[in-house]
Amino acid sequence: MMIPESTRRERSNSLSVVRLLACVLHLCGCSLLLIERGPMRLLLGIAGLLTLCSLGHAQNLDIYFIDVEGGGATLIVTPERESILIDSGWRRDDGRDAKRIAAVLKEQAGLNQIDFLVTTHFHRDHYGSVLRLSEMVPIKTFFDRGPIAFLEEDPQFQILYTEYMMANKGDRQTLTPGDEVPIKKGRLPLKITCVAARGSLIQNEGTENPECAQLKPNKKVLPDENAASVALLVQLGKFDFFHGADLTWNIEGALVCPKNRIGRVDASLVNHHGLKISNNPVFLQALAPQVTIMANGEEKGCDPEVAALLRSLPSVKASYQLHKDLKNKPQDNQPDEFIANLTPEASCQGHWIRLRVAPTASTFEVTNGRTGNTQSYPIQ
Repeated sequence: MMIPESTRRERSNSLSVVRLLACVLHLCGCSLLLIERGPMRLLLGIAGLLTLCSLGHAQNLDIYFIDVEGGGATLIVTPERESILIDSGWRRDDGRDAKRIAAVLKEQAGLNQIDFLVTTHFHRDHYGSVLRLSEMVPIKTFFDRGPIAFLEEDPQFQILYTEYMMANKGDRQTLTPGDEVPIKKGRLPLKITCVAARGSLIQNEGTENPECAQLKPNKKVLPDENAASVALLVQLGKFDFFHGADLTWNIEGALVCPKNRIGRVDASLVNHHGLKISNNPVFLQALAPQVTIMANGEEKGCDPEVAALLRSLPSVKASYQLHKDLKNKPQDNQPDEFIANLTPEASCQGHWIRLRVAPTASTFEVTNGRTGNTQSYPIQ
């Protein structure tokens, strides 16, 4: 039977579209079998494969460390495509930090809202841009360390706290140790648990810590707002990530002595931007992270003592920094390949670092947003 020329052209055009879609889907990690048995089967096949591709992308746990120039802003994207933002950077007239957070949310994660915002504590570098951010993207649920009325060390506290309450419209919730962020429960075992807040600690059995004999309290470190930080433990299968915000030396020690309440982790945010009033050696030895990420600034954090401590830890395979510390000697910074931003703040492009975990993988990946370089590390 002779097939009319017009029919052949239609089929050829359809197959060209399919092949184009195949290329696109292949780029996002999906495979496409060309369906050439009629338009209905072709459309059903494309729809099914697009769904599979979407699901495949959604299965990753992504953690973005966003550069807010020595403040705090960490975006977690769950396998169910929910977003948890931990802290929101500085208040600035130009909206720099809010814009950077929104850009990562939309352009990298492909999302248009923040499902949960966790404000770890009320220092200006951790929640200053919240009102501006809430005007740019919807924020559904607000968690924090608990309400406070006054903060002696911050003359801008009343302005910032008022803006925080404007952003949440008076609808906020206090996180208490033992609480879990109520993320969607998919078929993958993901938990985000509060392990410390307001100086209180999670009450669990923990594990024996033989290093506690080496623990030395630091009497110069006061129980201030930093020590009141919310600390979170993120767990996906065997993968563990610790985010301690600005926890200080003595609270760190209490978390791991006399019992280690956290356990060993695969990756950890370096507490308090890498300042030496935090980052207790006994604490870091107990967590034994393979990878650390430091949210420092060009002249904030990354104390030489902490840099040396990280180099000395036998568990650490790689230490990343959001910024090259320009006040330090070269040896007190990591090699440039592990640093997201090398230039002074005035010319900084705000590159991010991303940690990615596939639920069935035996490794996790860390990507430097500046270079695109990705390194893999085994899950413990």
